[in-house]
Amino acid sequence: LTAAASIALLQGDYGASVRFAEDSLRAAQETGEERLIANGLSNLGAIALAAGEHERARGLLEEAVSRARRIDDTRIAALALNNLGDHALTVGDYERAEPLFNESLAILRARGDTANVARSLFNLGAVALELGRLEEAEPRLRESLELSRHAGDKEDMCWCLLGTAALAGARDLSERAATLCGAASALLGQIGAAFKPFERSLYDRTTARARELMGEMAFNAAHRRGEEMSLDAALEFAAAA
Repeated sequence: LTAAASIALLQGDYGASVRFAEDSLRAAQETGEERLIANGLSNLGAIALAAGEHERARGLLEEAVSRARRIDDTRIAALALNNLGDHALTVGDYERAEPLFNESLAILRARGDTANVARSLFNLGAVALELGRLEEAEPRLRESLELSRHAGDKEDMCWCLLGTAALAGARDLSERAATLCGAASALLGQIGAAFKPFERSLYDRTTARARELMGEMAFNAAHRRGEEMSLDAALEFAAAA
């Protein structure tokens, strides 16, 4: 049920994802195992957030963090903290998001959890971008890109391509921003995934700014170049200074 919820979430089928996650949480609650319950709350909270149920998501995620701390399960605590930070990021509460992501990152680094370190670093990069701290955003996004590539996590690669595009856009490097947006969008399509709410907003804002600066024809050409890049070429382009 948890796996089904995750797949539906990636595909953007939030109604199905919520139903699977609710069933998964009920099954966990029937076991009485606190670890499974905390994990179920964290997963359902992340899915409720993607579905736009912000208040429900916050309550579920805060309970998940509390339960994970109580049983001292560092992995679930780190993931729940990251999800709670994602809630704050999505609703624009960047001052709350950053310490949550930092705490999650510290736990994940201590555990050697490379794949989830990449996700936390992207999120911290996104916070820095939103706060206009571009010099902080760059190394976070660069390391996230390297780790997600090493882990082979194509979803995280998409977000890193998008974050790098947004960083380029913030520096008025419009052609680079448009190309990377095209690469991120194409990779999402290739893996059958959909933009999450924050990432959709970031993509829309980045492409709108690039289109404004470049004009429609030049933007479309650059975006198409990104769409046509191989994954390796797109990652190399994103990693280039």
